[in-house]
Amino acid sequence: MQYVTFYVQDILYGIPILSVREISRFHHITLVQGSDERIDGLINLRGKIVPVLNLGTCLDVSPVDHSGFSRFVIIKSEEELSPEAVKLGMKTCNDNMALLVNKIGDVVNADEKQTEPPPAHISHAYFSGVIKLENKLLTVLSTEWLGAIGKNQK
Repeated sequence: MQYVTFYVQDILYGIPILSVREISRFHHITLVQGSDERIDGLINLRGKIVPVLNLGTCLDVSPVDHSGFSRFVIIKSEEELSPEAVKLGMKTCNDNMALLVNKIGDVVNADEKQTEPPPAHISHAYFSGVIKLENKLLTVLSTEWLGAIGKNQK
């Protein structure tokens, strides 16, 4: 499987490429009062209104700054997932979601044998596995939890 990788602070994360619609440069974010604390606001992505989720806030590290290097990883909606992604059991959310990250990494190829489950003492719902790369670890994020955003669940 291929993974889109990105950094939140100095930590390398990845999500399956089958769940990614696109990667986008920074857009103006419109703040929304009373929204989930993890949501920075909304962007207009070619006429579609998309909520922006700050991954730094979600992962309990420093929030991602809105800078020239930050990017949006746009996640596909459930209905946009390919038959292959559905067959693999991938889930996302009802509408597109923009994940605000510090910077984009490379696309990484890894087969299922390389992906290990998170260690037993890590019970974070966002993590689905870890991949040992040559010089570092790639923490694989699940996209299933995105469906709960805005429903007061963490």
